[in-house]
Amino acid sequence: MNNRRNPSQGNHFDKVFLVSFPKSGNTWMRFLLGTLLSNEKVDWKNINQYVFEIGTRPIAPIKHFNHVQYFKSHSYYDPSFQKVIYMVRDVRDVVISYYYYLLKRNVLIDRVKLNEFIPQFIKGDFDSFKWDEHVKSWLRNSHKIANGFHLVKYEDLQKQPIVEMKKIMSFLNVDVNDEKIIDALNWSSFRNMRALEIEQQNYSYMLRKSNKAIPFIRSGKVGEWKTELDQDQQELLKQAYGQTLIDLGYETSLDW
Repeated sequence: MNNRRNPSQGNHFDKVFLVSFPKSGNTWMRFLLGTLLSNEKVDWKNINQYVFEIGTRPIAPIKHFNHVQYFKSHSYYDPSFQKVIYMVRDVRDVVISYYYYLLKRNVLIDRVKLNEFIPQFIKGDFDSFKWDEHVKSWLRNSHKIANGFHLVKYEDLQKQPIVEMKKIMSFLNVDVNDEKIIDALNWSSFRNMRALEIEQQNYSYMLRKSNKAIPFIRSGKVGEWKTELDQDQQELLKQAYGQTLIDLGYETSLDW
C-alpha cells in the first residue's frame, strides 16, 4: 500500500485529473497542458510541478493556475476525481508501446519477446491493468463526474492537434489563442521531448533508474501495429478487444 500523502486530497484548490491507461499519450498531454497553462517550458525535470503524478513524492511545490491544480493518474474510475480529461489510444498501438516501456523500466527481461508479452498484457499481469476494463470503467461512469468528463483520442490529437487542444482548453475554461497552442505543440513535439529526454535523463524521476538504451519517447506513431504485429498477434487482440475497438470508433467491424 502506498503510504505517501496524496497531494490531490485535502487542499483548497480545485482539481483536474488527467487519466489514461499507460502509454496512451498522458506524458505528451502533461507537457502540453503545463506549457499552455503556465506560459513556461515544461521539461522532464519540472513536469511534476505542473501536472503532478499521484503516487510520487513531491520535491517542489505543486503549481496552481487560476486556483486549479492538475494531477496525472493511471487509476481505474475513482469517484473522488471530480473533473477528468481521459485519454484513450488504440490498444493495438498501446501494447507495442507498453512492451518497450516495461523493457525500459527493467520490468521485462530482454529475452521476453512481444509474442510472449501480448497474452500477459491481455491478462493484466503488469501494473494490475487491463486495457478494456480501464477504458470501460471511465466511460461507463463518465456521467457521475460532477464537474465534467472530456474524452481525448490520441489519434485525433495527432491528426488535428490545434482543434483538439482548443476543445480541451474550452473544457478547462481557459482562453488561449492559436499562437500559444502552436508554441506549446512545437515545444512538446516528439523530437524536442526526445532531445530533452536524452539531456535530462539523469535528473528526472521518470527516467533516472530506467534502461537508458531504450527511449521513453520511442515512436508515438499512429497505426504502428499494422506493420509490427503479425496476424496471430492481431487475432489475439481482436478476440480480446474487438468490440471495444468498434465501440470507440477505431473499427466498424471485426474484419481487420
